[in-house]
Amino acid sequence: MTTVCSTLKRFCLRHEWAQLTFAVLGVALFIGTIWGLLSYQLLFLQWLGQNLLIHGLLFGMATLLDTLLIFGLLCLGFSENAHEDKHCIHAFRGRRHRPLVPHVSELAGRLGKNPRRS
Repeated sequence: MTTVCSTLKRFCLRHEWAQLTFAVLGVALFIGTIWGLLSYQLLFLQWLGQNLLIHGLLFGMATLLDTLLIFGLLCLGFSENAHEDKHCIHAFRGRRHRPLVPHVSELAGRLGKNPRRS
């Protein structure tokens, strides 16, 4: 199972179209699950009421499988596109410039420090 996951992740890292496809599928499954549960809420409740133990276990397993599938698709879809971007000098250019409000950044830098020791 781990070889399948690592192969899929490597494939998504190499091909941006696959990464975008998995992201769209994950979001569509998430929205579709919410829409389906809200639209057919009464039918689900009636079905659960017929046999709470068996149907409850089935519903719980289906919910767990759906959640794992959504998170799996989203993790494949939002994986990093290239490892070179991590150590690139130009990745965060805005941090080298002077901040717009320097007093706020100084205040944020002093948060949590003892004023007597600074």
